[in-house]
Amino acid sequence: MEERENIKFQQIVNTSRSLFWKYGMNRVTIEEICREAVVSKMTFYKYFANKNELVKYILKKLFDDSWDKYNSIMSQNIPFPEKIKQTIDLKMITADDMSNEFFKDFHKNVDPELKSFLA
Repeated sequence: MEERENIKFQQIVNTSRSLFWKYGMNRVTIEEICREAVVSKMTFYKYFANKNELVKYILKKLFDDSWDKYNSIMSQNIPFPEKIKQTIDLKMITADDMSNEFFKDFHKNVDPELKSFLA
């Protein structure tokens, strides 16, 4: 079974995403992630070397999924104004549950390793 399909892996990713979106990345600890995901720290480290690697995985997946959805919108045979509407809707849905803390982490407190990943 590929690790990305593993239930424990998905629990870590989904729980982390929810916690990061709500509290920001800097305030969430690996211990909190493991407690909320009901996995051991050993299980966490089986899949991710550290929290930054987890954040990078989540962001890459978010970017890739959003890009795929955008391309799907643009390839539809619909009027251009409808494409614009759907693109704006996609953007709103993607950012809807992200907290101000999450965005602030990127603007001033994010780790240099993550900044270079996003550059």
